[in-house]
Amino acid sequence: MSLQSTPSLPRYAFAALEAHLSNKPAPALPPIPLNPCPPTPLFVTWEKCSSSSSSSSSPEWDLRGCIGTLSPSDLTSSLPSYVLTSALRDSRFSPISLSELPDLRCSVSLLVSYEACSDCYDWIIGTHGIIINFQSSLCQTLSATYLPEVALEHNMTKEYAVESLIRKSGYKKPITKSLLESIKTTRYQSSKCKVTYDEWKQTAL
Repeated sequence: MSLQSTPSLPRYAFAALEAHLSNKPAPALPPIPLNPCPPTPLFVTWEKCSSSSSSSSSPEWDLRGCIGTLSPSDLTSSLPSYVLTSALRDSRFSPISLSELPDLRCSVSLLVSYEACSDCYDWIIGTHGIIINFQSSLCQTLSATYLPEVALEHNMTKEYAVESLIRKSGYKKPITKSLLESIKTTRYQSSKCKVTYDEWKQTAL
């Protein structure tokens, strides 16, 4: 049986963040999807409904915070940690405030099925996330990752996604054929569940 994310995980995230911002005791952890649960990489993502689309039947969501780990971790400790870290300490954004919660959606992604790629394009858009690792001209090891949904949601080609990841890793020199051929790429899949604030509140009542 493979590990699957469940709606209880993002529901817990809302409860934990609301409790933290309200100075209340942390909620109990939800049932773990697989027991005993193997150490699992995960990411927690917060999105905010665009004000211009809040009344639409298909609202648009803007990234508000996303942090996780590619290292296998115990969910009972990593989930509470990354729920708050992703909401409050993503350096790209200001910390999420209590008043924002009604406009948010939370996703918890569990990363599974890691496989080595034959080259940096040996993966399927919409199915795989990828991790790239390579050495700069200064022999510095650089790496970066995109979750499985990123390339699809942003209409990226494989070529654009790989070049974007190279820049994301901090590499600023020209991207050459030899650099692309030197990249070690790992593909993976994710089990992801999303819950909006309203969906959480309906369940919590």
